[in-house]
Amino acid sequence: MPKKDLHIKQAATLVVKLEENSLFSSENIFGAASKYSEVLSLCPMKSKKERVVLYSNRAQCHLLLQQPFATISNATHALCFHKPLNRHAKSLWRRAQAYDMLGLAKEN
Repeated sequence: MPKKDLHIKQAATLVVKLEENSLFSSENIFGAASKYSEVLSLCPMKSKKERVVLYSNRAQCHLLLQQPFATISNATHALCFHKPLNRHAKSLWRRAQAYDMLGLAKEN
């Protein structure tokens, strides 16, 4: 992707990210989840740190919407993008809460 196009995508991502944060803050969780999806479609694959945050935040939306399977999927995506692999604490916590919601969490 040409550098100019990458910068345009990054700017668009930032604008939509501000919108999603506003929706989440106003407790419009469904709207925020939709905006996170929109930002992920704009966010370049090279922006791994940004994608970790976006997937993790969308996982939180799904958790609040009582959608454990979507939460697990998004948290797992975030963990796959994170370096070192599987070490993003918020995503691990959100995924654990979703497993608990499904009755699949167990104590050792």
